[in-house]
Amino acid sequence: MYYLVIGLVLVLSLGVFAFAGGWLKAKPGPAEDRPAGLAAPVRLAAGPSTRAEVQEKLKRLADSPAPPVKLQGAMCYEPRAILDRTEYICPKDGARTLYTNEHGQAEVAAQIQYMREGIKLLKGLDVSLDEHEFCKKCNPGLDPSGLSPKGPALVLVVRYPDARTGKVEEHRVRGVTSSDLQLIQELLSGSLEHGLEGPDTGPLKDHLARLQELLGTRLAAYTRAELQARLQALADTEPPKTLATGAECYKPSMPPTTADYVCPKDGSRTQYKVGGPGSENLVHLVSRALPALRRMVADIPGLQVSLDESELCRKCNPGAKDPAAVLVIMLPGEKAARRVRGVTEDDLRLLRELATGALAHKDAQDGETPLKDHLPRIRELLGIESTAK
Repeated sequence: MYYLVIGLVLVLSLGVFAFAGGWLKAKPGPAEDRPAGLAAPVRLAAGPSTRAEVQEKLKRLADSPAPPVKLQGAMCYEPRAILDRTEYICPKDGARTLYTNEHGQAEVAAQIQYMREGIKLLKGLDVSLDEHEFCKKCNPGLDPSGLSPKGPALVLVVRYPDARTGKVEEHRVRGVTSSDLQLIQELLSGSLEHGLEGPDTGPLKDHLARLQELLGTRLAAYTRAELQARLQALADTEPPKTLATGAECYKPSMPPTTADYVCPKDGSRTQYKVGGPGSENLVHLVSRALPALRRMVADIPGLQVSLDESELCRKCNPGAKDPAAVLVIMLPGEKAARRVRGVTEDDLRLLRELATGALAHKDAQDGETPLKDHLPRIRELLGIESTAK
């Protein structure tokens, strides 16, 4: 009887411990309160990273093959209730500022607590959040209603130690979001994937432009020899076996008949009208293509490229007979820049795909073709001839 009682006590004890262990495992912890996509802290080298070390991480990401997009579709989840109001408490002096969601301000203010948690995960980087715009005491001109054209925003502060001078260089980015912190954390952890909604993922290298903006640093530009190596590697690589067909059904909009070019240097205006040889192309360039070219030229990692628009301004270039946008490419160690007149959006897509290691070229309708099929045009843009005999 004695041994039977002892046995029952042991069984009950094991059951209690098993239940407690299961409860602790299922109990929500700090990780579940983090912004979506932010993983657990990753242990990196002690001390803050230098600007050169961050550049090296960006370079490795750009040179790495892009992982495939993984889409598992919609998952069953319960949507979070939208907040009607949020009270922001200043971490400096405890001052309170009430935000309502009439103009979306409550949701923005509510994200700050998650951002504070997310900033702690960026190990190996000296970063902080500047929240003073959200506090009516620290920012007396604040309009919590959200009606002000410039509402409050979080500011990311990144500091880089200068090993030579001992000084600290500070980089500030206004309007940072939890998705931005997620991108930085993925870069620091060495991940090649970017977490999307739920279990879905996509290539992190697709966000190189935003990472460079957030971290205040750019990839070291590829030399002529490095570009030649990339071109040769592309030529020697088998093309993708599956390619997307892209959109087929769409309704084109009516093209404009006039377009005003506003010079970014002095604000002078040059009007273009449809009527005469090449006039339709010029109107399209100024009204539609040029804004896209400006965005795209800033999104080509590893290439020092710019857009020269001076031919489009009659004040800057009064004698231009056939004005065009000019792509300017500067390679390290070379004195003269490469200039290509009449650059198109498709040209800039080709250069970005080469720089990011893509094997397929996407056109404006997301239709894909092997990137190696476009090697002649890529070489023409870069001014690099083929070494193949």
